[in-house]
Amino acid sequence: MNYYGFSSLFNGFVVLCVGFYLLSRQRQNSLYQSFAVFSACVGLWCVFYAFWQAQTVKAEALTYMRFAMIPCYAIPFAFLWFVLNLVGVVRRRWWLIFVIVMPLIFMIFGFSSLMVTDMAPKLEFKFWPVPGSLMHFYIIFFFAIVVLSCGILFRGYKCSTGIQKWQIKWVALSLLPGWLGGATNWCLWYDIPVPPVAHFSIGVCFLVLAYAIIRSRLFDVDAITDLIQEAKLSALGIMATSINHEVKNPLFVIKGLAETLLERPDADLVKIKDIAQRTVTQADRALEIIRNFSEYAKRQSSKAFGKQQLDIKEVLESIVPLVYSELDFDHIRLQVNVPSKTMVCADRHSLEEIFINLIVNACQALKEKPEGGEIEISAKEENPWLIIKIRDTGPGLSQDQLTRIFEPFYTTKSSGTGLGLYVVKQLVEKNQGRVEVVSKINMGTVFTLIFCSTAHLNKLFLLRNVYFKADI
Repeated sequence: MNYYGFSSLFNGFVVLCVGFYLLSRQRQNSLYQSFAVFSACVGLWCVFYAFWQAQTVKAEALTYMRFAMIPCYAIPFAFLWFVLNLVGVVRRRWWLIFVIVMPLIFMIFGFSSLMVTDMAPKLEFKFWPVPGSLMHFYIIFFFAIVVLSCGILFRGYKCSTGIQKWQIKWVALSLLPGWLGGATNWCLWYDIPVPPVAHFSIGVCFLVLAYAIIRSRLFDVDAITDLIQEAKLSALGIMATSINHEVKNPLFVIKGLAETLLERPDADLVKIKDIAQRTVTQADRALEIIRNFSEYAKRQSSKAFGKQQLDIKEVLESIVPLVYSELDFDHIRLQVNVPSKTMVCADRHSLEEIFINLIVNACQALKEKPEGGEIEISAKEENPWLIIKIRDTGPGLSQDQLTRIFEPFYTTKSSGTGLGLYVVKQLVEKNQGRVEVVSKINMGTVFTLIFCSTAHLNKLFLLRNVYFKADI
């Protein structure tokens, strides 16, 4: 077996293993299914390609070449199906019919002379396929579908954010060299003297993709959900400690007042009424704290994502009691300089999580200062943007820390999870915003949240829908 046979056998083994591994993780996931079909088509083509290169008899070489072309006919269409799943484009029925029917048409004629007529010597190859009349149409479809898929991938990358944008980038960077290397196999079909020496790049590209899948849990939606859930639990744990501390205070007061009343049976009516009034006040305070926490927990337990017009000041007022004890214990002053009716179009659950994570992050930074510090939250409109700033007077961050601050599991604290700021970035981008951070050592840190105004956001959605509907 020559170089081309060995490289193709290597390609087939790698591609099939990657596809099988991914499908074995989540068989019901349509993205995993489409990638597995794409991998199976490429892998089987490579395996039969290797057998074809090992043949010394013309008739057997022709047979194995025709076997190799059967899965090859489905490769561009399977890739299109995978790209549509990855980008999240709504697949109309005619898309599915096209993806299934077109390769079947070519497969039906796969063992006839309409696809591969004969085998002829080309360069160092003793047997190279000669295209039939129908093969010319397939090659046109091949390149047209691949170019269309890459265009959809590029448009999806421009319109996506967060995890999806990262996934699309990995797929494009890893598979593009493989497409270029594999495409060199078509040159000799039309007597272009370019041997497919880059054929081995197919296996290398799938190895790179496999590394991304294993190392960075690419395509793994459950992994991202687990990370966000872990960060939620971390924030809830901090708030639970705060609630425990806050509720204890009024309960101790209530207990003390009751004991005072029991110890003084001769107390006059005025004294009894005063003690009773203070008892009611402290009980109301405890109930208010519990109510705030319960309402927040109920909102966060909902999985629905719905953007609406929100008053930033009202959202902040609903969550500040949940972290008040954290602020009070470390002598941290919180200033909210947000005018009433400063509106933002966002998901309430997301906005609450964003503010809680940023406030908790600032509190943890200010713990290093024994004299406490200050956190200031401000907001202003600069058409077409709404800008929210969260500033703290903490120890600040170095430039090296700033470059990694939004990476998952990266933390500068011994007890941190490294997920809070990662979740903040994901949630901001999910709401079509962006987050920036500026910090200097001993000068504090400023997080800036930038959201589109309502009018500008509606315009962006309209342009995006028109852009996709133009071709899809």
